[in-house]
Amino acid sequence: LQMIKIPTQIQQQYDHLLTKKEVAPHFHPHYKKWLRFYLGFCSKYNHPAHSPSSLPSFIQKLTDKNQSENLRLQAQHAVHLYCSEFISNPSKLATQAHSNPLIPTPITNASHSESNHQSTHHNRNTEVNDYYGLTD
Repeated sequence: LQMIKIPTQIQQQYDHLLTKKEVAPHFHPHYKKWLRFYLGFCSKYNHPAHSPSSLPSFIQKLTDKNQSENLRLQAQHAVHLYCSEFISNPSKLATQAHSNPLIPTPITNASHSESNHQSTHHNRNTEVNDYYGLTD
């Protein structure tokens, strides 16, 4: 799936939401991973991220990739939290002028220092994708 960069403000708000909803801290990276995968899925397959019909399609894709029921439930919960908090209440999103935080941004050219960080991050994500069978 396409690597999606979630705006920093949304990441911070999502972290706060996970804490508020009492998601165990050691699951936070997994929840953020599922959110990135969901937004990437929506981008790649032209599903609107805000549409209720997109989540079942995403979960079906995870089923097709032989994800366990527990991982599918975790992914569903991660996306549900995001959608219920931010999509249904867009005023909760801190936005910059002229930007739409609900539209994921594919990672493109970055500065040299960001590039090194993203390369390391990309390698970790590739390993996670391979482990979970999420590569196309």
